[in-house]
Amino acid sequence: MSQKLLLEELQKGPSSWNDWRRVHPSVRIDLSGAYLAESSLRGYDLRRADLSGATLMAADLTGADLREANLATADLRFANFSGAQLAGAHFHGTIGVTPRMLKDSLPEADVSRRRQLWIVAGVIAALAMFAYWREPSVLSNVLPAASPATNAAVDPEGRLADYERFTQQVQKAEFAGWRIETVDVMDDLVTLRINRDQVSDDSYLLTLAAACGALLEAPDAPVRMIRVLGRDGASGWVYENPSNCAALLQAPLATQRLAAAANSRPFVPGLDYSQP
Repeated sequence: MSQKLLLEELQKGPSSWNDWRRVHPSVRIDLSGAYLAESSLRGYDLRRADLSGATLMAADLTGADLREANLATADLRFANFSGAQLAGAHFHGTIGVTPRMLKDSLPEADVSRRRQLWIVAGVIAALAMFAYWREPSVLSNVLPAASPATNAAVDPEGRLADYERFTQQVQKAEFAGWRIETVDVMDDLVTLRINRDQVSDDSYLLTLAAACGALLEAPDAPVRMIRVLGRDGASGWVYENPSNCAALLQAPLATQRLAAAANSRPFVPGLDYSQP
């Protein structure tokens, strides 16, 4: 069956789609490479569907049945998989896959493999915490109580003043339910840590918007990457293209999530982000 006809069936809604699948169980669901960004696929039966290479940024897959589906190389950034069934799903090379999704994709009977995954995740988190606490606190230690002349000699490009202005602007941001706990700057890598264990899509987007707004107030601060992490530093998101901050803030609310997702990656503990 052609992909065009499959997409037309999808547009009829979950009830119609699921009934159609029950009537046509032998039809191969080939949606490879399909553009389904921001699509509502709540409750859809997508068992064994081929979604490899599909664009599912910000798609709503709440409660969808994706058992044994092929999601290899798909773009899942900001997609909502709450309550989705993922046993046997394939995520090789997928963008935006989370440790929880990988855990849920394991066969139910494979208890030992689940245990191993949690052990590995725990080790990675511990190593990430160790690496974080070994890093010097940047703005608290880098900004010396020295005269302007001394600072100019140590920092001829005036970066410290630019970063200080950026930090002050970020710390002015106010949110309902959480706050930015620390602002660390290491060369051109900015790390914002919020006082929540997990970074949700909404808290990431609002924190990122605050950072982008601060960059516009301090345009001379050279920032290559913005990381927004949770309290433990083991999870979060990385914004890879701060040069797009102005466009992100000017995007309509309806497309702002998609605009952010296009330049974001899940944070990976232990990965060296200091190199371009």
